[in-house]
Amino acid sequence: MQRVRIGRRQAPSTTRILAVAAVAVVAACSDQAATGPGSEPALMPLLSAPAPTVFIFGRITDFQGDAVPDPDAVTPPDLSSATITVANGSLTFAVRLATFDPDRTSVTLSLDTDQDPATGHPGIDAGGSDAAIMGTEFIVNLGGAYYAGQAQVMKYVGPPSNLFSTVGTFPVTFDQNGMDVTFPLSAIGNDDGLVNFKVTSQVQITDVGFTGVLDYMPDVGVAAGSTTVLTKESAPVRFHPRTGEVTTTQSVFGNANVGRKFTSVDEACLDFEFSGDVLDPGEEVRITIDGHDAGGFANFGTGAQATRTTCRNKDYQPEEVGLLLDGKAKLQFMTLAGSVTLRSVTLRVTGTPR
Repeated sequence: MQRVRIGRRQAPSTTRILAVAAVAVVAACSDQAATGPGSEPALMPLLSAPAPTVFIFGRITDFQGDAVPDPDAVTPPDLSSATITVANGSLTFAVRLATFDPDRTSVTLSLDTDQDPATGHPGIDAGGSDAAIMGTEFIVNLGGAYYAGQAQVMKYVGPPSNLFSTVGTFPVTFDQNGMDVTFPLSAIGNDDGLVNFKVTSQVQITDVGFTGVLDYMPDVGVAAGSTTVLTKESAPVRFHPRTGEVTTTQSVFGNANVGRKFTSVDEACLDFEFSGDVLDPGEEVRITIDGHDAGGFANFGTGAQATRTTCRNKDYQPEEVGLLLDGKAKLQFMTLAGSVTLRSVTLRVTGTPR
């Protein structure tokens, strides 16, 4: 067993609980620049993998620029977003930061696996921050040279507070903005994956020493993130005219029905395949859903594109995804510049089934 002193300037083996991170793997990959709290990662590797039809998912975000300065941290790690995805007996945690140094940035995911703040470690740091919101049964520490590319899963074995025992370690995948790790649900007591969570960040300042917590996601006092059961459904868009020719003066209209209604929609995507007249550099496609402007996409590159995917999610485009609660969409496609020919369009909707 290890006495984990949360949020102190000490080695992780005698240090901290870091705050908890979050939920994920369904991507918020908008073709338009994300605005609002913490832009979603441009693309987590996980998000490119096909998700199962039914899975458990959660996401949290944080405003950028709120990490606390520290004299020992030249650039404090500024948390941006995190996700948890549970499928096939495993949990995948993905965290993204606005400022990230893989050798020094350390992140802690706090998991309230029974979703009861009265059980587990009180709060998400050594001082008991958010004790009324989170009772932490497990933490996952990752990042920084100390952990050597591994995520350390630990179980709370107190009282007293800050007493954790290591369950196991699992390999971490790094990218330029953050980290991903997958581990079996057996590592967190064979939980069902329905959890509450928060995330914290610190900086490694010596071989075994860390700063205190420099950023919380969500902020202290804000409700924790939680995972929920989601389903992903898809359907082809039946469009007319069937030639699929879209120009600045000729629109193509379409209808799609994924065959399921939702109480909430987390993300909606359209997958385009062009034929003959593809999306050339400088050309731009605009989209409406049920008569509402839903943005679009353009080819800002130097080569022609035969396929394109554009997505909207509830964090950044709540009005647009809210139009798909009935699983149906009346669509219109037009170009603001150039022309394209649609070979196929597929609608994908991910949300909580009604």
